[in-house]
Amino acid sequence: MKTYLPPKSTLIVWQIRVTVLLALLVAVLYWFIADYFLVLFCVSLVLAVVFNLIYFPAFLRCYSISVNQNAIIIKSGVFIKHERILPFPRMIYAEKQQTLVAKAFSVSALVLRVARAATLTVELKDNDIAEIMKAVAKWQ
Repeated sequence: MKTYLPPKSTLIVWQIRVTVLLALLVAVLYWFIADYFLVLFCVSLVLAVVFNLIYFPAFLRCYSISVNQNAIIIKSGVFIKHERILPFPRMIYAEKQQTLVAKAFSVSALVLRVARAATLTVELKDNDIAEIMKAVAKWQ
């Protein structure tokens, strides 16, 4: 069984996404509630700190993808632990997804489609994604 862990660059990608999203949210809401801009700015700053410095690092430490001969096992969760077992015989396809920010850091997400469900993984190194997709392709 081989286990894949998210690289440090995945954390940077998510920190960039959250910071840009909160900055856009503050800019849009500024037009509607300019009187409360300082409060809005402080709340978004606290949210950015909580997510970027506390939650995302903890989530990525708890995240792993294991591939054995029969299935892919995804473990995740900070407060509530989840374990998803995706057996190869029930798997329909695997798809690589990569945003511009992720591409800059050479990481990609993986969509694993099984009967009636799909699972989106966090970003992993491109060569790890290729290995997982090869394992899925052996069963197709």
